[in-house]
Amino acid sequence: MSTEPSGWAVYHYGRWGYDDQYGWVWAPGDKWGPAWVVFRYSERHVGWAPLPPETLQVGATVNVDESVLTAEYYQPRWVFVEPRNFVAGDIRTHIAPPERNVTFIRETRNVANIRFSFARVGGAPVPV
Repeated sequence: MSTEPSGWAVYHYGRWGYDDQYGWVWAPGDKWGPAWVVFRYSERHVGWAPLPPETLQVGATVNVDESVLTAEYYQPRWVFVEPRNFVAGDIRTHIAPPERNVTFIRETRNVANIRFSFARVGGAPVPV
């Protein structure tokens, strides 16, 4: 639960991307999700990163796999913590330095392969 005024929207609808000029940017969407992120896990670390904005494409199949989420662009976007701190009240104080993400990505495994495939029913996009 976010304490930010717009948290209900930006963390549950749309996707986040990173632009070198502007920093984090939000691409709005109209499909609710508990968290539009992907996870990696090992006994020593839990990590997550936002799903890329291209996963919003309607009428397209997008595979979010190792090659996308471990690419040089995405490596600094991951957040890693020790499993015991994953549910900490203020998780910001437990985040590992992003410079170590390359190592953490090698040591962890993708928790789930995510595949989106959308079709149109009555003019509205629905996941298939």
